[in-house]
Amino acid sequence: MISNNILKVLGETIKQRRTTLKISQEKYAELCNVHRTYISQIERGLKNVSVKVLFSLAENLNTTPSELIKEVEQQLESKKE
Repeated sequence: MISNNILKVLGETIKQRRTTLKISQEKYAELCNVHRTYISQIERGLKNVSVKVLFSLAENLNTTPSELIKEVEQQLESKKE
């Protein structure tokens, strides 16, 4: 079972990158071809994403899925310490 903490950290990471790029949730959702409420749920750690959606989310943040996951792993490790 996927920990809610992982989803929360992934959502926070996505939100931070999106806001750094000054992209609204609405515009980001449009770029990723998903609904704005889905982006909101992802960013709040309420929804798990498919691999297909993860690739789209990463691409529209000018990064790769592996870089997003790496950042999530680093955040989770730092919270353990």
